[in-house]
Amino acid sequence: MTIGKPLISIVFPAHHGLPYLVQTLQSALELTDVDVEFIVSIDGDYQATKLALGAFDDRRLRVFSTPKESSLSMAEHWEFALARANGEWVMFVGQDDGLFPFSIALAKHLTRRAEKLQLRTIVA
Repeated sequence: MTIGKPLISIVFPAHHGLPYLVQTLQSALELTDVDVEFIVSIDGDYQATKLALGAFDDRRLRVFSTPKESSLSMAEHWEFALARANGEWVMFVGQDDGLFPFSIALAKHLTRRAEKLQLRTIVA
């Protein structure tokens, strides 16, 4: 990761997401861009998910667990995950989605256009 803020934080809020989360994360970590961080937020299946994610050795990946004493609503979980992102732009990816090899290049293109137009949100 570059020094300072990454350009893009890709956030994966996961709730009982195994085995889909592993496949999703594999597609993300295949992206070679270093100006990206990957945030995984685990809500439920803490031990199993942490064990599965422990196999990934990538300094761009950060894993967090929600408080175990309470189950968060979907909105609360997304807020929890978002609060841990450091990027100038944030991309939410579902635990059962994937990323194409061109995803970051496209995201960078869209963010540059958005900045020129003084937009703060891109929805796709």
